[in-house]
Amino acid sequence: MYIPFVESLTRSLLQDRDVPDIRKIGSAMSDMASMKQKEKLAASKKPAPSLAGAKKSSRNVYADFGDFDDDGDGFD
Repeated sequence: MYIPFVESLTRSLLQDRDVPDIRKIGSAMSDMASMKQKEKLAASKKPAPSLAGAKKSSRNVYADFGDFDDDGDGFD
């Protein structure tokens, strides 16, 4: 009952307006509808799995070269 009333009221208020004004209001309403739809979609999506349980290595894997020393026995 509310929606038909608002539609009727809007039509009567915009009846004497110029076309650019009506288009501007229509565009604003379309933007609002798109925003509401995106919010609803975002709220219904499941959250991404968390990596909180993943274990991080505290060791720097690039710094562990063993007993390498540059005495000329390496690759030439």
